Amino acid sequence: HCERCNTVLEPIVSKQWFMKTAPLAEAAVRAVEAGEIRLVPDNAPAVFYEWMRNIRDWCISRQIWWGHRIPAWHCAACGEITVARQDPAKCPKCGDAVEQDPDTLDTWFSSALWPFSTLGWPEETPDFKKFYPTSVLVTGWDILFFWVARMIMAGLKLTGKAPFHTVVLHSLITDPEGKKKMSKSKGNVVDPLELFDQFGTDATRFTLTRLETLKQAFRLTEDKVEHSRNFMNKIWNAARFALAELEGFTPAPEPPANRSVADRWILSRAQEVSAAVTTSLERYQFNEYASLLEDYFWHEFCDIYLELAKPALKNSAQRPAAQWTLWAALDHAVRLMHPVIPYITEEIWQRLPRPAGAGRLLMLELWPVPVPTWQDAEAGRLLAVARSIVQQTRALKHEQGLKTMQAAAVAVRPADASAQRYLDQLFQLGYIETLCQAKVIPLTDGVQPPTPNVSMVIPGFTLYMKLQTVADPASERKRLMKEQDELQALLNKTRATLANEDYVAKAPPELVEESRKKANDYEARLIRLAERLRQLSP
Repeated sequence: HCERCNTVLEPIVSKQWFMKTAPLAEAAVRAVEAGEIRLVPDNAPAVFYEWMRNIRDWCISRQIWWGHRIPAWHCAACGEITVARQDPAKCPKCGDAVEQDPDTLDTWFSSALWPFSTLGWPEETPDFKKFYPTSVLVTGWDILFFWVARMIMAGLKLTGKAPFHTVVLHSLITDPEGKKKMSKSKGNVVDPLELFDQFGTDATRFTLTRLETLKQAFRLTEDKVEHSRNFMNKIWNAARFALAELEGFTPAPEPPANRSVADRWILSRAQEVSAAVTTSLERYQFNEYASLLEDYFWHEFCDIYLELAKPALKNSAQRPAAQWTLWAALDHAVRLMHPVIPYITEEIWQRLPRPAGAGRLLMLELWPVPVPTWQDAEAGRLLAVARSIVQQTRALKHEQGLKTMQAAAVAVRPADASAQRYLDQLFQLGYIETLCQAKVIPLTDGVQPPTPNVSMVIPGFTLYMKLQTVADPASERKRLMKEQDELQALLNKTRATLANEDYVAKAPPELVEESRKKANDYEARLIRLAERLRQLSP
């Protein structure tokens, strides 16, 4: 039965045209083995070799209306078949009339010629000389044999050169249940145009990038696109704030000398993030690229730097340095995000002040390059401490059912003299209370934390948050038990992942380490929740 319309099929034995593929496949295998062609991800070459070393002759004829005609002519008088580059006027054997074969070439055969036929081949055109071989081909893993292998075989045979130096095989998108590949005939397709209308084009693009791990498949659901839409809103709102503060500002070529610690930190982080995302793109680790950008822009540029810059922007002496840093950091960020978030970033960049002589389109600007003078290790260490304290303070607030902006009392005890020095600097700068939105006090020797409290140990410090008075203990217990169940499920899932020997052996080390950190965090949070539930017990 036909898989599309379910009509009964009747097999018919018929003559077809075949191509001998073994010699072509051997050349393709040699090209990959020699490193002339790189297949990404790492398991792709093994799949490629399996196909190529077990290849059969290829039936290249099809009985369809559209396509390249088979270059063969039949003589009705003597039965001679003539295969030729040019149309024969008559049968070369008997001189009678000939008629071209009605069959067309397989679509994959025609597609195999794409890298060079589009450039004027077989003529040595200027385009062919300049653009062939091409560089990187990105396509789905399911057509590694049907298209990629055949382009390689055709390119090597007909031009003597591999058609590209790298092939990146991306994932397929499954239905929301993760069971079936999206297919028009199955009717389980998520229409990207509908997602564009509902969440925005940039949000959809960013979602696909963030989910792309070069594994076999991933699920695309609306909640994931909604998360990206929220990130797009964050970018736009942060840019609106920055643009309002930069009205009438003209950036100088070099930063002012009196930059604050926060100014020095964000520019230093911009350099580190730029290097990291560039490496991710060069390795075709698209999800890592997107995740790095989101974490940097949302949780560092917005949540930390903008909050610390607001007081400086209101101070006439500090404003010029804060403005320059705000401009430079935002300009740098939109350049990094532009490949996957082109529309919003182009709109922001068009409104940003720019030095004299700068271009008009972000898409034509250069990718950010390292600026050694922006590196500042000391500012980085200081703000890393601040960020850690802020994140965990917010986590403690969340566990008590408080919103981020709600007031709370927090005490911080440094573990040693080095931690004490960092804490003193942060309190002197006023960064801790600004970022925590809480009354924070440092605990020196002999000073006791507030009671009752919930505590958390982080590298170099112990945090104590005064417990809130609960008006409805039963309701609070219910909320905490629900959170406890959710955390336990996450912990079980993460432990199962880490128990998978294949994952630990084959996954990138940084991903495995991230999973271990998550497991430790879930365990610590569960311990605190259990203690809080004990305190609320009747």
